[in-house]
Amino acid sequence: MNLKQTLILLSTFLVLFNCKEKQTDLEFEQSVAYEIFPALMAKLHFDIRLAPPPPPQPIYDTKNNLIGYDTIMAEKTIAEWKKRKRNLKLILPNW
Repeated sequence: MNLKQTLILLSTFLVLFNCKEKQTDLEFEQSVAYEIFPALMAKLHFDIRLAPPPPPQPIYDTKNNLIGYDTIMAEKTIAEWKKRKRNLKLILPNW
């Protein structure tokens, strides 16, 4: 056998052994959906438990003039939120 015939024979064997089973369109779409859907949901989903608390409530006098903000209650809610967020981060490390 000369070199040309050897190369043709070798390439034929490589092509035959590298052929994979064909997937139908439905199987291909399902495999793509199974790969992409969890990652997509992880990106789109927002855990409401991790949202920061609302800003402090304003305090008005009898003439509806702004006196100030309820900072004591705001500090308490922020401290509770940070604690809850820390606990959730421990439970759900991927978030």
